[in-house]
Amino acid sequence: KKDPYLENFENKINIAHEIITGLKILHDQQRIHGNLKSSNVLFDEFHHSKLSDLIYLYSQSNGDSNCYMAPEILAENKQYSNKSDIYSYGVIVLELFANRKIITKEKINEACKKLPENLNSVIFDCFSSDPSQRPDSNDILRRLEKI
Repeated sequence: KKDPYLENFENKINIAHEIITGLKILHDQQRIHGNLKSSNVLFDEFHHSKLSDLIYLYSQSNGDSNCYMAPEILAENKQYSNKSDIYSYGVIVLELFANRKIITKEKINEACKKLPENLNSVIFDCFSSDPSQRPDSNDILRRLEKI
């Protein structure tokens, strides 16, 4: 059953804003989420989002999480970082706006093309193959506020 709240563009922007605000709080405390995926974004009765299931150091990947993992985590087995959280955030927000699960790089590119340009650039930047080129939570917040 689809939630009518999730059909509204402004509501989706609010959700994207709340998720990145939660990440900003973690990152400002020098903490990472490390397991960010759509099933770990919970909603209260007022549709406010909350992040759940935080991990702090290492985790074993499982199949349902791989599409949310930054390429450097999958390919190079590096530690999670703020920038890997940002990659995962991009996948979640893209799924939110595409109304479907995104599981491949091709699906990411396809879904990004369907977004308004200002939102597309925010999300697309989250997928940079160079983690240092991904925006931080402050930059994403600033850019979302202009949409």
